[in-house]
Amino acid sequence: MKRSTWIVLAVSVAAVIGVAATVPGRLQAWQQEHSLATTHITYNHFACAGTPCPAFQVDVFGDGTVIYQGFQDVAVRGAYTYHIPRDELQAYIRDFRVSGYWQKPHAGAPTPSGGGCRVMLSSDHQTRRNACLDAVGEDGMTLAQPQLSADIAQLEALVKLDALTQGHYVAGTTPSPTPVTGMRPYRAHALFPGATPTPVNPVL
Repeated sequence: MKRSTWIVLAVSVAAVIGVAATVPGRLQAWQQEHSLATTHITYNHFACAGTPCPAFQVDVFGDGTVIYQGFQDVAVRGAYTYHIPRDELQAYIRDFRVSGYWQKPHAGAPTPSGGGCRVMLSSDHQTRRNACLDAVGEDGMTLAQPQLSADIAQLEALVKLDALTQGHYVAGTTPSPTPVTGMRPYRAHALFPGATPTPVNPVL
């Protein structure tokens, strides 16, 4: 075999080996991206029994899609959808999935605004549930009033929740849904059958 043929053969083998070496890394990157993109977070605040307090549901998807459903005692009622920056959301998801938040049960009620709350995280074919309040402070002492977990407060800020749930509320009115840029009415489909009343402080 000629020397030039050996050289070509050697270069070809090296190229094949190089490509093969990059395949696992690319596959792992794709798997991580797919895992983040298909993550689904559901955040509920449940209605109070006999007293006014905000009731809503927010579904956040790994591609940046947010579906908000305002039920009662919120600034914006009804179902709407909008988008938040995907990179910011996925950075949050990376941290949230391994957060100490999941290492202990949290309190579900009462929230500072009344009612109860729950969070569900669906990722990699697994669903985890927890309430959203810290009943114990960083010093290990029981708090007189449970406080919103820092992880959930970060989620609220990320989806601009205050703009939708806070503000002047008048019973029987539906304020113009302009608090979040790009917000538009959401038409329910099989995945989300629509804005229906949520149960009062369900057992987690």
